[in-house]
Amino acid sequence: MFCKYCGEEVTEGVKYCSSCGHPIDNNIDIDFTKKEEGPVVDNGPYKVFAIIGYVYGFASLAFCWCPYMFFAMIPGIVLACLGTNSKNETKRNQAATGRTLTIIATAINVILTIAFTVFWIAFAFDMAKRN
Repeated sequence: MFCKYCGEEVTEGVKYCSSCGHPIDNNIDIDFTKKEEGPVVDNGPYKVFAIIGYVYGFASLAFCWCPYMFFAMIPGIVLACLGTNSKNETKRNQAATGRTLTIIATAINVILTIAFTVFWIAFAFDMAKRN
């Protein structure tokens, strides 16, 4: 049996630890040989995909007004989806946020691109009709 305060081995039945002097609770048997698991370390590519997808989401929102940018936004959605496989919960959340932002920006861009295209086609027909 081990002392839960200092980790020294104590003999069965003693009331106080001979090393640190703390009272010994005979009902608790702590195994100090077991290693505690540390935090989850994510060094794989999914961590990088999560970061890129997160940044891509904000960049997509910044440039969603540019016509035909939705072609450039598709890789951001793919990278953010890959980033949700990260072992780190924070990175998974960032990837999910980036994916959502990129999808919203893509939808806005598609609508603006359609409006832009219709406007310019109408403008071209009007100019052709005037000449």
